[in-house]
Amino acid sequence: MTTLTAQHHVAASSDEKTHIAPRRWLLACGIAGAALYPIADIIATIRYPGFSYRDQAVSELFAIGAPTSRLVVPLFSISSTLLLLFAFGIWSSANGRRSVRWLAVMMALNAIDALVLWNFFPMHMRGSQPTFTDSMHGLLAIDPFLLTAVVLGAVAFRGSFRKYTIGTIIFTSALAMMGFSYVTAVFANQPTPWMGATERAAQYATNLWYAVLAVVLRREHTAWEATPSLHSEANHLDRFVIACGMLSAALYASMLVVVPLGWSEYSSTSQTVSELSAIAAPTRSLWVPLVIVWTLLYAAFGWGVWKSAKLTERLRIAGAAIFIAGVFGLFWPPMHLREVLAAGGGTLTDTLHIAWTAGNAVLTLTAMGFAATAFGRSFRIYSIATMAILIVAGAATSMDAARLQANLPTPWMGVWERVNIGAWLLWVAVLSAKLVRHP
Repeated sequence: MTTLTAQHHVAASSDEKTHIAPRRWLLACGIAGAALYPIADIIATIRYPGFSYRDQAVSELFAIGAPTSRLVVPLFSISSTLLLLFAFGIWSSANGRRSVRWLAVMMALNAIDALVLWNFFPMHMRGSQPTFTDSMHGLLAIDPFLLTAVVLGAVAFRGSFRKYTIGTIIFTSALAMMGFSYVTAVFANQPTPWMGATERAAQYATNLWYAVLAVVLRREHTAWEATPSLHSEANHLDRFVIACGMLSAALYASMLVVVPLGWSEYSSTSQTVSELSAIAAPTRSLWVPLVIVWTLLYAAFGWGVWKSAKLTERLRIAGAAIFIAGVFGLFWPPMHLREVLAAGGGTLTDTLHIAWTAGNAVLTLTAMGFAATAFGRSFRIYSIATMAILIVAGAATSMDAARLQANLPTPWMGVWERVNIGAWLLWVAVLSAKLVRHP
């Protein structure tokens, strides 16, 4: 009996160490991401002839037509990706504190907000007429998630770090308000003295706060490594990524309702979802950034299902299928509009779009089939029924494919496809909820 107890203790200690190491690396991403941002900013400023570090905004370094855009966007995107990983590290370091978990969620949303800003909504050069992308740039730059995260930092921690955080909030808020007062002058191509210095002081202070938070959490782990509470917190990150299944389903369902509102001629009854992201579609600029967030959530869910394979090896295959579908979704080739296809303007991207659609269907059915056998009779029956709906609705949708390419009426094509998608999203949410309750 003593030997078995000792073996169990050794196994538990080994399991704790396997969770501590990734957590430390995730927290280190906060330091790396925070350091990369000002470094990239300074390098780009040096390489932009005539650019004023004191008077011009950071956004002008990656504005449409800026000579440093190709340098800044990748570096800033890497910085934001590191901070997204840092958010996972914060979540796994919560140690039962809800305020820290919410801090992690806000940090993740802040990083995603930045990624969308860098890659999809750059501003125009000074003096240009503002367009939709400039409006979106302004909305994303406001970024309420960041302020919420810092405020939660003041709530979650005590002592000197709380005082430091409160000071950071006051300092950055005051400077941010000063920076936003220059917006009109930027588009009017008027002088903006000290705008750049003001904005950078606020942003550098925020990035310094990220790094200090990472150091604080890493020091906490040094004290927690020998405590039994660490083992009870080991599965928090797993629960979070499993819950991404419900988040991804809710996001995609919302996209199906909200995005079509940006295209007055679009009909959800007769047109496919793919047409919302078609080349030259008026809703493409809104759909693409949202679908990137969705694919990240869906891939994270797949990883969570894979991690849950301790229940059954069949879940490992289901998780792998979902993860692969999520990753491939990031590179989904767009189709052309119906009018272009009917005029013979289809290209390789349209062929690849069909191939991606077929591949995604195979991966989805594979995930459902293997997950169905991992649980009890009721979930198995539900999964089989969902697979049947997907097959029937998918077949009904594909019957109108030739009419779509010929730009002929397809009165119920959108309905059939949305029945297919709705059944799939509901299944994803149900599996996610089931695994969250029983990880």
